[in-house]
Amino acid sequence: MFGALSSDPLSHTVLWASVIIAIIIITIVIWTALLRLQGKVIGVHEVRFLYRWRPLLLETIDAVPAHLPRVKKPDWFVFLALWNQFHDSVKGPAQHRLKAVALRLRMDSAARSLLTTRDMENRLVAVMTLGHLGDQDSWNILEAIARGRTPILSMAALRALFLIDASRAMAILLSSLGARSDWPTAQLKTILAEVNPSTVSEGLIQAAKIAIPSELPRLIALMDSADEAVVKPYLLRVIDTSQDEEILIACLKSRHVPKDLQVLTPFMKSPSWQVRTQIARVLGNNISPGQEHLLITLLSDEVWWVRYRAAQSLAALPFFSQDELWRLRFLLSDQFAQDILDQVVAETRLK
Repeated sequence: MFGALSSDPLSHTVLWASVIIAIIIITIVIWTALLRLQGKVIGVHEVRFLYRWRPLLLETIDAVPAHLPRVKKPDWFVFLALWNQFHDSVKGPAQHRLKAVALRLRMDSAARSLLTTRDMENRLVAVMTLGHLGDQDSWNILEAIARGRTPILSMAALRALFLIDASRAMAILLSSLGARSDWPTAQLKTILAEVNPSTVSEGLIQAAKIAIPSELPRLIALMDSADEAVVKPYLLRVIDTSQDEEILIACLKSRHVPKDLQVLTPFMKSPSWQVRTQIARVLGNNISPGQEHLLITLLSDEVWWVRYRAAQSLAALPFFSQDELWRLRFLLSDQFAQDILDQVVAETRLK
């Protein structure tokens, strides 16, 4: 049979193809089994490592332990991930003691080594570590990473630079901001919130003065982390002179712009419905009993979104009950106002 099979070229090819496929399948099965076994071994080792080191780092919060076990290279990542978690959860002297432990174990050198690898997780934990350690020697490579095109890694590197030297890092942020739409503004605000307000105030003001209009809303948003005494006069000038709706909305959102009615009420008649929508939001957080008529006026706005935000703000007022909202609905003669109140009341009851 096999002689006949081997004499047929087509059958011979099919036979060998079947053998190769079988070998591939067996190899995949064996490789999968080995990976699972390796994962279990690594998992057990990591659990034991963490079980040993968590109490030591917890002890470090109060005092540096007299004896510290050596951290081997395969454990660098796990140790640094744990160390950074502890470092971010404490303040003051406890951070200094954690830093002393890391330096005793030469984890600064370990972090620099991990920084040169291709693995993203290794590089992220290395960047975080060098920032927390205030490692000046790593400034150039961290700056290069911050200017790189990988958003997550570049943001982590930017934060590390701020932890090392906030003034120098501020210059890097401002020089890169226009080209970095991939840097979320919320994360930048979080980074700047860790910095002394006086460090960021003047830089933001100077950058705003020369920025093109499209860049200004973002700079104004970042001013929430600045010194109010420095940025407030600038923001008030902008809100008085600008006609750009994005810039005005950014100013109205700023925590440094006074939320008094003298500033806010003129924007109820803004030609921009987006600005009027923002005013409906802001008024809801800043009016007092007896001033709810401002929101009631916006219930008759020609744009649905303005009416909707005004109704939501009205329904959320702590001094304006659901019964009062319901009575208001029957007192209003404007159909648009009635309809939007019906919708918001229904939504409120479903919550």
